[in-house]
Amino acid sequence: MKKKSIYVLLLGCMALVSCDEVEKMTGKPQENPAIPSYDLSSLQVSSPVGEGIDLPALNAADTKDVPVVEITDPGNLPDGYRISAVYEVSETEDFAQSFPMDVVFPADSTMGYVTTAQLEDAYEALEGLKSDAVTFHARTALYAVNDKNSVVRLGGDDVYYAPATFLLTPDPAFVLYTPGDSNGWDGASSMQLPSTDGKNYSGLAVLSGSFKFTTATNWDGINYGAGDAEGTLSTDGGAGNITVGTPGLYWVEVSTNELTYSLTEISTFGVIGSFNGWSGDVVMSHDDSWKVWTAEVTFAGDGEWKIRANNDWAISFGTSVEDMTFNGPNIPDPGVGVYRLKFDISEVPYKVTCNQD
Repeated sequence: MKKKSIYVLLLGCMALVSCDEVEKMTGKPQENPAIPSYDLSSLQVSSPVGEGIDLPALNAADTKDVPVVEITDPGNLPDGYRISAVYEVSETEDFAQSFPMDVVFPADSTMGYVTTAQLEDAYEALEGLKSDAVTFHARTALYAVNDKNSVVRLGGDDVYYAPATFLLTPDPAFVLYTPGDSNGWDGASSMQLPSTDGKNYSGLAVLSGSFKFTTATNWDGINYGAGDAEGTLSTDGGAGNITVGTPGLYWVEVSTNELTYSLTEISTFGVIGSFNGWSGDVVMSHDDSWKVWTAEVTFAGDGEWKIRANNDWAISFGTSVEDMTFNGPNIPDPGVGVYRLKFDISEVPYKVTCNQD
């Protein structure tokens, strides 16, 4: 599955704002006292953003910082002051709905940067978890900050600098990882929970002791820990781990919008179908990892079958042997005779191989 950052999308504590709320979110005052002897006419600001920002390419190259504004000449800014910036993007030129991002200026640099993660959050806040490139409009609010933490909006509340229009290609997360005790807290080797909408995730996971949900194989994405109540989640970095009482295989459902999750323990998998009149299950056995389940089934060749959990229809898998989807349709018999079925859930999509001895 492709990397993501759901997240959830997954958006932490950022939210959609109207342009007159930017200062409230960033903690900047709305009153703008003058800076003594500072001539704004000598301030020179430009945008280094080109026609497009390709987040998948930047992430693949491990380039996390994106230049968005350059202070080519700060003018006669008095000693003791520095310039800070908030970068704002919107789908529309009127910025009726926008997403603000704090800009970082490295020491002694005239170039200001936002991160690929910030831009992904902006895209998902305004567009949802999609993979289509979208044209965005951008502008920059500038502030002068002195050593006493006095903040002055340069030019006034309605003045913006370095306008830009660019095509933003997102790099969304359509999978959650499950690092925890069962996999040595290694997200890359943990079992994945896929999603089709970036908000609701579900899948099978071997769990024991403690674990968390993450949008990345490391801890750089959004991390979901235990919330205040059972079955709830928190994106707070200090949130505790989620725990299970019994080690084993679970069907896991997560809503990153609602910050909720549920766990259903899987005690058995069985094969059921036309071959047995859809009555009773041929019980499958699992290996030590709980990720590979096998059974021998005698097919008539003209029927259909599925795999279900816990001798019940609440959790079943069908559609095709190459893509065993949750509660998918029945699968045609592989042929006539005895077949050894191997249900492999170690990776998404889940697969079944049907071999005759």
